[in-house]
Amino acid sequence: MKTRPSPTATIGILSLLGLLSALLSILLPALLTAPRSPLFVGSSLVFFPGDIFGAMIAVYFLTYAGIRSVTKAIGLVVASSFAYFSSFFSGAILGMFASGAMGLHSNWDTDSAELRADMVAPLLIAGVLGAFLVLAAVLRLYSAETSWRRVMRKSLPWSLVGGLLALAGWGLGPSLGMFVWSTLKSHQLVPPNEDMQYAARSMNVNQYSVDIAWQIGMATVLGIVLSETRPAPAAPSTSAISKQKLKPNDAFLLVLMIVPLACFVILSLPNIYQEMLWHRAHHEEIAAGPISHIPKIDTTPADTMLILAPIGKYLPDQAHAAHSTSGQDYTVRYSLPRKLGAVRTSVGPHVDVEVQDWPSGWAKSELENQGQGFSKIAHKNAYGASVEERTKFGNRVLFKRNPEAYYAWMSNDRIVLMQFYSVDPDEFLKKYLEKYPSTL
Repeated sequence: MKTRPSPTATIGILSLLGLLSALLSILLPALLTAPRSPLFVGSSLVFFPGDIFGAMIAVYFLTYAGIRSVTKAIGLVVASSFAYFSSFFSGAILGMFASGAMGLHSNWDTDSAELRADMVAPLLIAGVLGAFLVLAAVLRLYSAETSWRRVMRKSLPWSLVGGLLALAGWGLGPSLGMFVWSTLKSHQLVPPNEDMQYAARSMNVNQYSVDIAWQIGMATVLGIVLSETRPAPAAPSTSAISKQKLKPNDAFLLVLMIVPLACFVILSLPNIYQEMLWHRAHHEEIAAGPISHIPKIDTTPADTMLILAPIGKYLPDQAHAAHSTSGQDYTVRYSLPRKLGAVRTSVGPHVDVEVQDWPSGWAKSELENQGQGFSKIAHKNAYGASVEERTKFGNRVLFKRNPEAYYAWMSNDRIVLMQFYSVDPDEFLKKYLEKYPSTL
């Protein structure tokens, strides 16, 4: 009977598999989606870090620990995929709610990839939940533990490490994440028109560093936990395929995980397929470099596009402008006067304003595609928030609350987005509607 490697070897092997998983999680989607990649297909084909991480950890049990159960390997991949989705959505929803409750509102008008205070709660929730689900799945499938109480006792303390790894990984975005992005860029594995500023603003660099830190760290944690746990019986020989079956309770839980994952994939497939067809049809022009067929807009200074004067008792902070071949983006925050030398924070009443300048004819479709979810008027949008049409100072505008008040409208080829945090919107809306009358 094949025995499990020594504790030191177990930790080392799993750490290396975690590194391999992290690299594949970054490299595989890039190879499939980058226009200049030799393996370009126009879609990531529903590959996610959770799938890859679960498969890499299963390799250890199949190859080194002698537990050659294909059923358990598939179960681990399913559980790891479910852990990824659960942690992502829980972090985004519960974490943002927790940040808002503490007065730490999201600040997206920055090109910095550094860890912000409003990201701490989402990262902790996502990291802890993902770690717990992976640890519990491994212990139930591959250890001799049969008691959920003992599984919880071993999983919960180490789950906290998962939260810390998520925080550390995000904080490494400006260094490790930027290094990964630069490496991909040098090998033409990012879109040709994507620059460093966009990579930081879109948090791509943070995702790279989180993938590396969390997957390597959690693989190491799994090695430590397994070294202290009595293993499940291995197959009688290295060549035999184990006929071990899942425990009924574990099989039932895996079915519960498969159902939402399958629904997500089935509902996403039409959009993924259409997106893939579009990218393949426009492959040559997308890969041609800076997008020459897109009409360029003059890069107007921020003080021309924004109102950089006090509005009521609120003062404008430093404005930001982001220029690209496809459009221009201008942002500013208005907040109450601060003491001299005080650092700007997301705590307290403030207003975030964003003005986007698009090529002729783009604004209408871009307004529908905004991340704020102004895709359906007077209906529930894809983010679950009710969007309604309102009239403000004789202008039609879109409004939603999720949980802060958002306003948006189109003014010819420009889009105005305003987010209010404990501030009466009328004075700001009047000023900006005078500057940018709505053409909705």
